[in-house]
Amino acid sequence: MRHGAASALALATLPALATAGTSPAGGAGQQPPVFGAAVELVRLDVVVLDPDGRPVTGLSRDDFVVEEEGRRQRVESFEPVVVATARPRTADAPPRLTGARLRAPSEGRCFLLFVDDVHLAPPTMERVRVSIRRFLETDVREGDWVTLFAPEQELWWTARSAWEYRQLAAVVGRLAGQGRGDNYRDWEEVRAAEYGLPPPVGRSDVVAAASATSGGPGQFAVLGKVGGGGIGSEEVVQQVKRRTGITLGGLQQALESLVRLRGQKSLVLVSAGFLLLPKMPGYEEAIDLARRANVAIHYVDPRGLQTGWSSEEGGGQARTGVVGTVMPGTMIALARGDTEGIAEVTGGTVFDGNDTETGLQRVAERSDAYYLLGYQPDRPGAGERKVSVRVTRDGLQVRGRRVYYVPDPAKAAKTAAPPTPADLPAMRSLADTTDLPVRTATLYFEPNRKGEVATMLATEVVPPAGRKGERLFKLVSEARARDGGPPVRDEFEGSPDVTPGVPVILARQWHLTPGVWQVRLLVEDTTAGRIGTVLHTFEVPDPKAFRLSTPILTAELEDPNGKRKPKVALGRTFRTGTTLYCQYNVYGATAGGRHDWAPHALGAWTLRRGDEVLRESPPTLIQPGGDGRLTRTLGISLQGASPGEYALVLAVKDERTGTTLSQAEPFTVLP
Repeated sequence: MRHGAASALALATLPALATAGTSPAGGAGQQPPVFGAAVELVRLDVVVLDPDGRPVTGLSRDDFVVEEEGRRQRVESFEPVVVATARPRTADAPPRLTGARLRAPSEGRCFLLFVDDVHLAPPTMERVRVSIRRFLETDVREGDWVTLFAPEQELWWTARSAWEYRQLAAVVGRLAGQGRGDNYRDWEEVRAAEYGLPPPVGRSDVVAAASATSGGPGQFAVLGKVGGGGIGSEEVVQQVKRRTGITLGGLQQALESLVRLRGQKSLVLVSAGFLLLPKMPGYEEAIDLARRANVAIHYVDPRGLQTGWSSEEGGGQARTGVVGTVMPGTMIALARGDTEGIAEVTGGTVFDGNDTETGLQRVAERSDAYYLLGYQPDRPGAGERKVSVRVTRDGLQVRGRRVYYVPDPAKAAKTAAPPTPADLPAMRSLADTTDLPVRTATLYFEPNRKGEVATMLATEVVPPAGRKGERLFKLVSEARARDGGPPVRDEFEGSPDVTPGVPVILARQWHLTPGVWQVRLLVEDTTAGRIGTVLHTFEVPDPKAFRLSTPILTAELEDPNGKRKPKVALGRTFRTGTTLYCQYNVYGATAGGRHDWAPHALGAWTLRRGDEVLRESPPTLIQPGGDGRLTRTLGISLQGASPGEYALVLAVKDERTGTTLSQAEPFTVLP
């Protein structure tokens, strides 16, 4: 699949200039919540469950007791969150325009489904695909944010509305199990290769051997399947390191994407488990990042056991670090530190059953209501800090993270990574960055001989306060196709003349294959030092279909190269008494015949307000240009139009075949 990024259209106000990268933006970065040793609030989100496992609402600040290292803390901030109940799903169509905005926790739930395709075998992955699709159909509600991530395939997709949920279900179909998973024989080979020791005498010795060979509890973590076969020792070690490295690297990337989202964030790790070698980077870093991002990690083993055990029911077994009995098919989890694994530490749950959907359902149910708490530690300091939250009412269970981490300033200074450009975490984040008001739309034009469609990514930016005149803007974008293929990445910069507070359109033209795409876009105003990001999902039309280009509706004309034409604008709000300009092209109309090479189409329009027809034009022939293109430009007076919601209905007919099209373009009239 080939995709290209071309220069900006003449309609755009910002020219495209090549750039090697982007520079930091002063005030745009929001740092992860690593709590300082002085006055920062420690923020927790906790779920309170009744004896039946349902979230409890209606609690007050006084019902909670928060302790750090056994000492009671004063709750400084308290916010109960009840997520909006099921609402009718929006129109099943892609959005015309997407704007960057802050998302309130009560708008919906947030789930990141991390599918460990590195360690899931193909038969298991088939069950996972079925379970996730059912979850999307029956348990996801309008307003929920659901992201799917598979690290080996680099598959990443987010859905936030009915139409996007359907696209996500299609993306799920691309999930593929990449391996057989790590197993007991692998552990034997790794143990022999790494330490020169004989393999354990029996399978029940696995956990003890792990502690003995690694220097004690807390230095070694095993997530793996008991039973199976191995290959050469050195090759096994390298394969284990590669597979585990991909999983842990992907897990960190997923957690980083959730840092900026406010409210409860649930990451569901769907995995058959993996072997973790001593001192191997990634695992501790992932746990620390989950603490700082305030993300609950729920672990689902989709292979299943006859017992259907989960950490909610296992009692003491979960506390000893061994999940269930050591037998073929059982997960082994040797916890780091003091017997708490990644789910327990972050306030998540371990679900062990062959129905992934059940684990997803229970995570979703617990996200309906929760409490955001904040406190200022009475004894600030560096290091790992243990936290406990309970309620004063009997019979209720509280689930929340149990630790947070404060870095040692001296050690942090020695190990600090090079400064990260502020735009990098913003580009990776699922939450929009709204320091710079940004919204974007995609406009579709002519096809080319390769079956690609000219697609304009038009972005509207509102420059913040500052001087009038030339400003340097940088745009970074990455688009991914729902059906697969390499992402399309683009960077460019330009310096238009701007007036603070007056929107300016920045545009790029791509050539994309038909189908559904999702683009993450970042705009940086380097003069003001601000960044805006937005995630936009769109559908490129069939290049062979009889169709219209995306109509341009505007109140302004521009005069590039001495030829007046409507100026691209994303807003659809117009004033009474102005002129509404509309321009569109017709593609796919049938040519006349052997001696008439030009396509023939008739165009008409109707101006409506609700069911009332205010004005209309009869069908007339759209005259082809010298290159055979069918372009129509309209100018409709809004003189005397009363304020309200309107629609311009465009109708086109292929004169040769009789095929008709009708397309309504909504807009608003203000006084």
